[in-house]
Amino acid sequence: MRESIVSIRSDARLLSFFKLVALVIAIAYIRGNNPRDSTKLMPKCPTKYFAGIECPACGGLRFAHDLLNFRFVEAISDNPFLALTSPYVLLEIARYFKLTADIDAPSRERDHYRLLMAAIVWTAMRNLKNSDTPVH
Repeated sequence: MRESIVSIRSDARLLSFFKLVALVIAIAYIRGNNPRDSTKLMPKCPTKYFAGIECPACGGLRFAHDLLNFRFVEAISDNPFLALTSPYVLLEIARYFKLTADIDAPSRERDHYRLLMAAIVWTAMRNLKNSDTPVH
């Protein structure tokens, strides 16, 4: 029994290590490759591709690239929503990788709902602003 618990713990640590390595590789790739350059291999936004609207994270790769290259003003102009919510998202990523202590779950759940509602409002605002048809 004890051996299986030790095995599960070491498997979880190994998986966390590989997730962290993948994250570091992704960060290095985004920092070194400008998403504005169409010759670079970058994922396309599925929401924009299939639905034709900008999702809350549209501009996120440009935002991350500018942020990683210390171009803060450009990063904010790429996606102001991400600029405001990125500290919370980074904290959640740290929790996911178990890099920080966990705080009470109920307040985190409320925060997730607040973030979801803010994302919905931001999506509506940015797509109404960019729509070609006038609102009557």
